Amino acid sequence: MSTAFALGALVSLKDLVGAPEKNGARGTLDHFTEETGRWSVVLQSSGERVAVKPENLALDLETAKEAASYKPVINAPTTQRLGSYYGTDPDNYKKARVVRLGDVKATNFDHKLYVSMSQSLNDSGSVNVLEFDRKIWPQIADGRSGRQELTCNERWTIR
Repeated sequence: MSTAFALGALVSLKDLVGAPEKNGARGTLDHFTEETGRWSVVLQSSGERVAVKPENLALDLETAKEAASYKPVINAPTTQRLGSYYGTDPDNYKKARVVRLGDVKATNFDHKLYVSMSQSLNDSGSVNVLEFDRKIWPQIADGRSGRQELTCNERWTIR
């Protein structure tokens, strides 16, 4: 068996003499036939199966690299401003925020803080230190009544 390739590898056809129109075509290795010494390749464009000698195959590293490096775009759920401070419930966990007798009855989102956090997300879904210092920390430290404190609403928003 040809050890230079593996089942399922993405390849492109090259240096074909009998079917030069297929040079450059891309496909996936389906199986290797010992008797003929050829790979069965399923072409991406047509689904056609062709038998190809190993020397007429090139690994399609660009397509494989692109497929392996796919990262989904990560977006935070949206929230709408309610009045001047609060926002709607973007995580749908309002019922999970238990308010007990005697506790502070604050289970809302700080709208500005949430928006600054969601806008600071990078492609991996995390926030870097610079974004935290510039955008998020000022929203946390705004407190209430002119003093810096972490309010219950801000704690829920951060969670």
